[in-house]
Amino acid sequence: MKKILIIGVTGQDGSILAKKLISKKFEVIGTYRRGSDTGLNNKLWRLNELGIKNQIQLEPLELNDSFSIQKIINKNKPDTIFCLAGNSYVQDSFEFPQFTIQTNVTSTLNILESVKLIDKNIKVFFASSSEIFDSTENHTKNENSKMSPSSPYGISKLTILKLVDLYRKTYRMNLSTGIMFNHESEFRPRSYVTRKLTFNLARLKLFGGNSVQLGNIDSSRDWSSAFDFVDAMFDIISNNNFNDFVLSSGKLTSLRSIIVHACEHLEFEPIFVGDGYDEKCIDSKTGLELISINKKYYRKIDTPGMVGDSSKLKKAIGWTPEISIEKTIEKMIDKDINRLKTK
Repeated sequence: MKKILIIGVTGQDGSILAKKLISKKFEVIGTYRRGSDTGLNNKLWRLNELGIKNQIQLEPLELNDSFSIQKIINKNKPDTIFCLAGNSYVQDSFEFPQFTIQTNVTSTLNILESVKLIDKNIKVFFASSSEIFDSTENHTKNENSKMSPSSPYGISKLTILKLVDLYRKTYRMNLSTGIMFNHESEFRPRSYVTRKLTFNLARLKLFGGNSVQLGNIDSSRDWSSAFDFVDAMFDIISNNNFNDFVLSSGKLTSLRSIIVHACEHLEFEPIFVGDGYDEKCIDSKTGLELISINKKYYRKIDTPGMVGDSSKLKKAIGWTPEISIEKTIEKMIDKDINRLKTK
């Protein structure tokens, strides 16, 4: 049985990937950030929901400690490593730029150096982001598009991409990178706009209460399913494709249209009234206020929507996304309804 190490197993992508690997009879070792017992229990909620917590060998890890990473690799001798941990909040990166860049870049460098020293045959997948691209150019984004990030988070992810490429070429290491556009699931944190929306609309459906406060609802993104992206990560590594690949749906979807679809899935009849910061979405049947606009949720720099081009990945492994963002939102709502009913 092959051993696979997931750095960041408690996150959305890590937990979904762990479930997939366990179903395929891989031995999974997963890392989590060190903390108190209470903190650990809170971090493991995804693994508990997926029913796989006791099927994973959990290892505490400090990302910025190179010895900590070397110790785990030496101890477990994995065949493959998926690096899915780090600071992933774009807005927070403006408030904590040093922490964001230091955490994301230093941890990547620590992993690269550890693999180089211990066993260069280990296959490693790193998660990058569409935030690396120049959003001022209105072109679909592929691996050769202009890269000019607009946030400290984007800068950190571009640095990861370049570091991985350097180590791959210089030391002939088996390294792949996924340049991932937005990807959602019922395992997103509630701080992300899609899950914030689905959770609170489910709350309103069951219990009523205050409306969901959002920022710019006319922003658009290339949104996909996290389950599709996890399939792509696994196939990239399984087929020994050591390169950089864009993962995307290939289409833009506005937050406003997601709001409408989510409301209608819950059998609300949404209508928008007012303008600008005074705009609201209400249920025309009951008058219940569903969405209100709050200026504080606008991004400091809200980049225009960018569309990804995954042609290179399709050519390499035949991958195309199968689950639409609309179906993903429906699954998220249904899951949040069930969570709230059983809470």
